[in-house]
Amino acid sequence: MYTYARRAVAGIDVMGEIGGSFPFGYPKANGIRKHTDGGGSDERHHLVANWIMDIPYLFGIQFSGLITLGSGARLDVGTAPRFGGVLDSTYFRSAFTPPQYNFLMLGGWAYRRVDVRLRKDLPQISGTRLGVTVDVFNVFNYSNFGDYPTEVDATQRTWKVGQPRQVVSDPRRMQIGAEYTF
Repeated sequence: MYTYARRAVAGIDVMGEIGGSFPFGYPKANGIRKHTDGGGSDERHHLVANWIMDIPYLFGIQFSGLITLGSGARLDVGTAPRFGGVLDSTYFRSAFTPPQYNFLMLGGWAYRRVDVRLRKDLPQISGTRLGVTVDVFNVFNYSNFGDYPTEVDATQRTWKVGQPRQVVSDPRRMQIGAEYTF
C-alpha cells in the first residue's frame, strides 16, 4: 500500500487565524479557506508491502514478510508565531526533512524496516498439530532516527540541525515460537 499525503486543515487551527486561539472552527468555519496547518509535519510518501508464500521444495515452509518505508516527516524549525516567534525570521515552516537513504536501489527513505517470518506446520498426529515459527524483525538492522535538535540564528535568518537524539525503531531481533493445537 502506497500513501502520498499533504496535510491541510479547514477552519481555525491552533494558530488562531481569526484573532483568537480557540482550536475549533465554529460558528463560521466554512468561511475560512483550506490552508496548511502551519506545521506541515506530514510524511509525504509511505509504503507498506507484505507477502506470504508457501515454498513446497523446502518441505512446506511458509515464508512471509513486511516492508515499511517512509520518506520522513517534514518538520518546522524555530518558534512558531503563536508562541512568540516571527515568521521568516525565527520560524521556518516545513524546513527540515530527515536524511534519506536508498532501499533496494530506490532512494528517498528516512524510515526503512523489513520483517520476515518462516513457519513450518508439522504433520497432524492424533488430532493435534504443532507449528514452529522463526521471526526476524528489522532484518537489515536499519537505524531509524528521530528527535533532531534545531538551532535558529535570527540575525542571519538561517537554521541548522544537530545529530538525532533517539532511535525510533528497534534493532534487529529474532524470536522463535511454537503453536500447539489440540
